[in-house]
This record gives sequence, structure tokens and C-alpha cells, in this order.
Amino acid sequence: MNNSPLIQRLLSVEEQKGMKLGLEECSILNISLGSPDHSFQSIHIAGTNGKGSVATKIAKSLEISGYKVGLFTSPHISTFRERIQINGELIPYEAVENHLQIIYTTADRENLSVSFFEAVTLLAFCHFSQEKVDFAVLETGLGGRLDATNIIAPILSVITSISLDHTHILGKTSEAIAKEKGGIIKPGIPVVIGSTVPLPPIEEIADKMKSPLTSVKDAFLSVDQENQAIAREALRVLGFPACGISVKPPCRMEWIRQDIVLDVAHNPEALKRLFQTLRKNYPECPLDVTLGLSTHKDIEGCLSIIKDYAETLYLLDHPHERIIPAKVLLMHALEIGIPDSQIFIKKAFAPPDGKCLSVVCGTFFIMDAIRKAILKT
Repeated sequence: MNNSPLIQRLLSVEEQKGMKLGLEECSILNISLGSPDHSFQSIHIAGTNGKGSVATKIAKSLEISGYKVGLFTSPHISTFRERIQINGELIPYEAVENHLQIIYTTADRENLSVSFFEAVTLLAFCHFSQEKVDFAVLETGLGGRLDATNIIAPILSVITSISLDHTHILGKTSEAIAKEKGGIIKPGIPVVIGSTVPLPPIEEIADKMKSPLTSVKDAFLSVDQENQAIAREALRVLGFPACGISVKPPCRMEWIRQDIVLDVAHNPEALKRLFQTLRKNYPECPLDVTLGLSTHKDIEGCLSIIKDYAETLYLLDHPHERIIPAKVLLMHALEIGIPDSQIFIKKAFAPPDGKCLSVVCGTFFIMDAIRKAILKT
């Protein structure tokens, strides 16, 4: 990790300040920086699940078609630089420092408070602008309407899926969450939505904005097949071939070893689809599950899904400040009827003994440590 004061300032903001929603300060700072987002065409992607995968598939397809393509996703697994890529290359530390110097100097001069996500969003815009990308595929951080990325004027909006997550911020129903994520729809700009997105609230917004709406509906055999279909339709609307839609980001049904799969499913719907796929493909194989969840997640909903599939449940006692303590997860697991003989608290991941399939799921924040533990074995 680079220990420059600018990068330490960025990371300290992530640790010390909570989430900040709203566009005003980010928009003012963007304009003060010369509106770098105006120098490339952007595709904007929101959704409860699948938005990072769909963004990656669209970006790869555009790259294969011969374009220089920026990709902005979140969260990251090992380094925040993963969030900002051009044709698969992470933003260099030198570029991070150069752009942060300008961003923070401008913010201080304008007396603007900049959150971690706002700073990284503007860092992406500045990097993409300086490197003269043709397109930038941008994933929202949370929601859509008040997300920092929503200051852009995209050529296409995509909403991949809707399920109950971040309900304390986005709303208690799928329809309410759809309205928040539908806030990325811009006047006259086409929008593509996935099969789980409630149609009426999105139709209402699209009609008001006079934005052509396409809904991707089919009987999909897997999550990745649905993500491919959404990416394919998005590319069709844009007029490009779907030549890179087989690519997947890390920790999305990623087989790190023949008996270990990593997946950042962290809400009930994502976990349900993960385990349904695994059980279909490995009907007789016992599943050992290692779980870590970040704060504000539906603990009982997630554990209720896992209860139906896991032979053994390992709760990871990870020190990250945004991870729910393993003892809290244990209490909820016992309350919903998972036998205590099947639950273990672990401070580190232990690779399986070959008699079962090990499923590591939940928050992004556990994946880096688990990757390193596996690579050492």
C-alpha cells in the first residue's frame, strides 16, 4: 500500500465518516474541476445485485470492439485502485496522487466536505478524462437518485435487479427501492432493466422522462446467464456486439480452488440464487459455508437461506469495523433454529479437507483475507 499523505487522507475519510447521500457538493466540485465527466460517453448502472458484473461485461465488450474504456465499480477487494480501471488496467498510484492533489486542493478552497465515495468518483472522472477514454461504464455506489455518480449525463441507463437491501436508506419495499434506483433515468435516454425490477415504478419514471424502456425477461438458468442477457441488451441498444459478456469480476461464483468457491452474495435474494445454482450443479456434495456480513444487512433473512443448504456454518470473526461481529451472527443463527453443533466461530479461514465444497460468501470485506489464506495453502 502506498503511504502518501493524500492516499492516507482518502482512506481515513472512508474509516471515519459515514455514508453521505446527495449531489450538490459533488456536482459543485465536479464543475470546479472542469467537468471531467463531459469528456467521455458514459453508461450508468444501478441495481441491488449484478451491477458490477453487468458493468464489467459491457466494458469488456466495448474494449474488444476497439475502444478505450473506463470502468468504475465498488466496493473493492484488495485495493481501492480496483475501482478505477481502463481496459483492465488499475489506476496507477502516481495518477491517484496527482488527481487527489487537485481534488482536495479544490475542495478545501471551495470549503466542500468530500466523502470517500465522492473523492473516488471524481478521481475516476479525472483519470478517465486525462487518459481520453471513449466510454466509461459507471456503477452506482448505493441507490441511484442521490448517489454521487448520478451527476453524469449518460447515453444509457441500466437497472440490473431489485431486491430488499439497504432498506434503512432506500425504502422498505421493492417498489420504493426501484424508485430510488430509477433516479438514474435521464430525459430521453434509453433504459434497460432486468427481470426482477418492478415494472410500474420504472415505467412511470421512464414515461415522465420520455426515455425508451426495455425489460429483459426470460427463464434464466443462472445469475450469470441473466447478467449476460442484460449486458447483451444494453449493448444492442447502444449498437455494439456483445463480444465480452462471458467475463466475470472476482468473487462472483469464483472457483479459487476446485473445492472452494467465493461469492459476494450478501443479501437474501443473492444468497438464494447462489445456493440454488450450487445445489443444482452439485446435488450430493455437502456444503460448508463461511460467512461474513457487513452492517445493516438482513441477518435473519440471509441466515434463513443458508440454513436450508449448509451442513456446517463458519462465522468469520473479522476485525473490519463494518463487519457484524460473529457473536451477533451466532445469536441470530441460534434464534432461527440452526443447531449450535453446526456453527463455529473462526478468526481465520480454514480450507476444507476435501470431503465437502467450501462456500465463502457475504461481504466484500472478508474476501481479501480469505484469498490470501487460500494462496498460502
